[in-house]
Amino acid sequence: MKLLGGFHTSDAAYSLSRCLEDAGIAALVVHSKTHLNRKAGFEYLVFCALEEQLEDAVQLMRNPSHIVAHPVDVAAYHAYLASSSSLESANRSLTQVLIGAIGVLVLLVAALVWRELSR
Repeated sequence: MKLLGGFHTSDAAYSLSRCLEDAGIAALVVHSKTHLNRKAGFEYLVFCALEEQLEDAVQLMRNPSHIVAHPVDVAAYHAYLASSSSLESANRSLTQVLIGAIGVLVLLVAALVWRELSR
């Protein structure tokens, strides 16, 4: 996600977001108080959600007639983000990583104990 701009009002932020999404660019509006990348004085931040659309987003902000090279189905994108399956998938991946890390830790401890006992 790349920051596109900061705004004082939600109306301005959502206006840019709608313009981008109408052209097929996935955008996210975040309240700056809930985001680590706070920009001084701005209450709402607008992000380009997909890296590959950043250049198109910038060009569209400069020129409203710009044709987006790789538009996405924004409704489907937001539905995917909100779906329980995407959250379940993320949780499953995190669980697998944690189990793997614990397994490696157990093997290291076992190897150290075995090494000490064999002296």
